Amino acid sequence: MLRTAQNKLGLEDSFTFNCRACGSCCRNRDDILLSPQDLFRASQQLGMSPQEFFDKYCEGYIGHSSNIPIIRLRPKETPYLATFRDPRKRATYTCPLLKNDKCIIHAEKPRVCSLFPLGRMYMHNTKEIVYGTNGSTCGKGGPSCTVREWLALFKIPEKDEAFIKWSNFIAEFSALGRKIQNWSEKPKKIIWNAYLSMIYFTYDGAKDFLPQFEKNVSGFKGIMKIVDDCFSGTMDL
Repeated sequence: MLRTAQNKLGLEDSFTFNCRACGSCCRNRDDILLSPQDLFRASQQLGMSPQEFFDKYCEGYIGHSSNIPIIRLRPKETPYLATFRDPRKRATYTCPLLKNDKCIIHAEKPRVCSLFPLGRMYMHNTKEIVYGTNGSTCGKGGPSCTVREWLALFKIPEKDEAFIKWSNFIAEFSALGRKIQNWSEKPKKIIWNAYLSMIYFTYDGAKDFLPQFEKNVSGFKGIMKIVDDCFSGTMDL
C-alpha cells in the first residue's frame, strides 16, 4: 500500500519487476486490507456471500487513528520445525487464500495484491490517483513496464471510480470516527456494525458492485448525519 506521494509514478513512468510466482508477497503479511469491492469480487470468485467470505477468511479491528472498522485477510500461522542453528520454534504467517503457493482467487484478488509491487493513493486536493513503488525488494531485475501497462494487465481502470468513491467516503467516515472516539462503547458499536453491514456485506452478487455501493453509502450517510447531529448537540442520542 502506498502511504506517501514521494517518488510518485505517472501512468507513462516505468518500473522493473520480475514475478517468480514464489508466493513471498503472500507470506509474513498482516496488512492485506480489503475494500468493499475487494470483498465483493473475492466472494463472487468463490461462490460465497461477502459475509460468508469474511467469516471464513477475514477479521476486523478498529483503526487506531481513524476509529473505524478495518477489514483485513486473517493471517494464518504456519509453524515450521526448529533447526540446528536456531532451536527455537518459530512460526511464519501466510495469507489464508494461499494454497500450494497459488492464490485461490488469483483472477479476483484484492487490488493491493494486483498492484504489487506498486501502491496507490487518492489525492483529495488534486483529485488524482498517484502511484509509487512500495519499497519491496522482491522481483528485482525484471523487465521494464509502465504503470499504464501494469494496470491494463490486471484490468484495473486508470480512472478507478470505485477506488475514488471509496477513498472519498473513508475520508468522510474517518472524520466522524474521530469525533465519536470518546463516546461509550454501546453507541460506537451500533455505528460500527451498521457500517460493516451496509458498506461491506449488503450486496447482490448477481448485480454490478458500484451502483449497490453508491446506494449503500447514501443510506449510511443518513445514519452518519444523525450521529453527527447527536455529537453536535442538536439531538439527543
